[in-house]
Amino acid sequence: MKAFVFICLSLIIATIAVASVVLNPPSPPRNLKVEKIASTSCTISYQAPEDDGGTPILSYEIECFDNNSFRWKSKGVSHGLTHDIVGMTPGSQALIRVTASNRVGKSAPVVTEKEITFPRE
Repeated sequence: MKAFVFICLSLIIATIAVASVVLNPPSPPRNLKVEKIASTSCTISYQAPEDDGGTPILSYEIECFDNNSFRWKSKGVSHGLTHDIVGMTPGSQALIRVTASNRVGKSAPVVTEKEITFPRE
């Protein structure tokens, strides 16, 4: 009887150890690049986070900093590693940031190193 109890207890402990995988929000996306800058748009690309937090990446949120309102404004959600940002004002400048989301939460952002200038038409 003692051997049976020991085996059952060992199996329960092993099962708990295997089932206790910790899930977290992902790490930030990497290598944010701005390409194809036009007067009212640009294309950005980035790489997937180094750590997905233990669950797949669901989407990426793209935001631009509005110098008039001093707020980050949404420029869309992407399910891939590139995104076209549209609706910018010619002659304006903006910082761009991207966050990754999984089912647990949102990553810290990756932000452009300097403001992007959208040329006047």
